[in-house]
Amino acid sequence: MKRVVTVAALAVVWTHVGFAGSIDAKALYNNTCASCHGQKAEKQALGRSEVIANNGYDDVIKDLKEFKSGHGDKIMQAQVAKFSLAELDAIAHYVSTLKDPKTPANAEGNEDEKGEHN
Repeated sequence: MKRVVTVAALAVVWTHVGFAGSIDAKALYNNTCASCHGQKAEKQALGRSEVIANNGYDDVIKDLKEFKSGHGDKIMQAQVAKFSLAELDAIAHYVSTLKDPKTPANAEGNEDEKGEHN
């Protein structure tokens, strides 16, 4: 019985993470985040948030961890609750690659072309 439970648990993990151990952050983003933030993170979610395109990894992961710990926007808290920290890390890395030409790349709190905070 213990072996069956272990195999079932591994199947669930593999479904989320993939056989190679990598997390498909783009799929997680597209399935959960894009409906409000846009495919390229170019939208103000529900007309309330800042555009998250051009945000650096540090800013994105900080916000996601704050939501995960129960702080900030209640809708975002509910969205991130289902994700592991590894999944949030992958999503933050993915979001940090998204660029919106309408949003200044060097806006306050964003990274410049060298990946440095302004």
